[in-house]
Amino acid sequence: MKSFTVKPTSRLSGEIVLPGDKSIAHRCVMAGAISTAKQV
Repeated sequence: MKSFTVKPTSRLSGEIVLPGDKSIAHRCVMAGAISTAKQV
């Protein structure tokens, strides 16, 4: 099993493509809804 460390960054941009699977897409939307983000 690999381990990853996520470090804070000053700026992040990109595009997220949701998979066609309805169950996974719903989980992605829910995770985004409860996450916190600082708007620049």
